[in-house]
Amino acid sequence: MERESATPLVLTDISAQIRKQPVSEPSLHGSLLVLMQFDVCEEIRLDQLREIIGARTMEPSFKHPAPGYVRYQRPPVMERIESVVLETGERLEGQIKYYDYGVVSLIFELPFSGDWDKLVQLASRWVWNSDFEPFAARIAQVKLGNAAPAMVKPYQDWLSEDYCIFHVREIAGAPTAAELLERHGADVAQIVRGETVRLSEGERKEILQSRTSYYPNDLAVLKKIHDCGFTHAGFVAPSGLPLCEQAGLQAIVSDARISGYDWASVDAQKARSNVTSVIKEVGARPSVFGYYLRDE
Repeated sequence: MERESATPLVLTDISAQIRKQPVSEPSLHGSLLVLMQFDVCEEIRLDQLREIIGARTMEPSFKHPAPGYVRYQRPPVMERIESVVLETGERLEGQIKYYDYGVVSLIFELPFSGDWDKLVQLASRWVWNSDFEPFAARIAQVKLGNAAPAMVKPYQDWLSEDYCIFHVREIAGAPTAAELLERHGADVAQIVRGETVRLSEGERKEILQSRTSYYPNDLAVLKKIHDCGFTHAGFVAPSGLPLCEQAGLQAIVSDARISGYDWASVDAQKARSNVTSVIKEVGARPSVFGYYLRDE
């Protein structure tokens, strides 16, 4: 009687080989911001609202320092919203802002990191998500139930607007706007439309023709500044200094580690440490002309 020959099962420890495999770093880091706005009444008495809910007045913040006259006449009142966990397991952090002209806005933030394909898939789920508006409206109704005494002539039916904002804070290689569109214009167009398949060339061009780039770390803008005869660019983040050097400009460095303080109560030790770290990081660069501390 012949025996069947069995192939032996050999278990090999490949953990060392796995550790040697290069792990690709995410090429994008940022957040999806879902903004919902509701027109809920004729006016909200912010002083009274602040007493009712114990919330703070929101002070405006800008990407770059702005003059004193760029301010709300009556800053909105802001209140944090408890974290929202979706069925997908995604956790969104949120806040609600109350404006004196009778509008409330809710903004939810979902951090992301990954590649362009992942961002395209994320956009396709959120741009066409019709279930989130009534969910946000229910949160607003609960919050406004407590704030009712501060509301003047509440509306029974609310007008609403909603926006999906994809805020990409970091991109591998730090490309310029022109380089980004050249390499990933098709991806950007898909994200704007919330589509998972490539769009036609005509559709892509139509979407991208409304693009704009105007911050100081946009190389095209910096070169125009230089060509107009200027020698310095105001209020540039440390990451924008190499572009200033390419454009032949010096810059005033703006960084929250230097200027982001309540000057009435500054932790001197922390401020000194932060300022030292910025100077160590960028002080030797030829484009550094000075540092922004505060507006007069």
